[in-house]
Amino acid sequence: MERLQTVAIRHPLRVQLLNALADGKRLELATYAKALDLPLPQVTYHCEALAEAGAVSLEDGVAEITENGKELHRIAQKPERRQKPDRRRGTGDRRRS
Repeated sequence: MERLQTVAIRHPLRVQLLNALADGKRLELATYAKALDLPLPQVTYHCEALAEAGAVSLEDGVAEITENGKELHRIAQKPERRQKPDRRRGTGDRRRS
């Protein structure tokens, strides 16, 4: 997968957007932002990142999933993708002696 596509599904909100679009319906970003109680610029920013990766088409504040987006959605749903360990936290045993 190209780097841009990998970056596109790295953020949880982008995966949420793909989930919302997966059924093939068009999504009005203002309505979606209001339903999630998120600022519209935040939702728009992440949708634009998906559009840049070719995952969605975006026109006049309305998003629609593309074939590439459907593939990214399938990848984002894989169990090994969802359960990646958090690299910011240590993975080793930190028991005190």
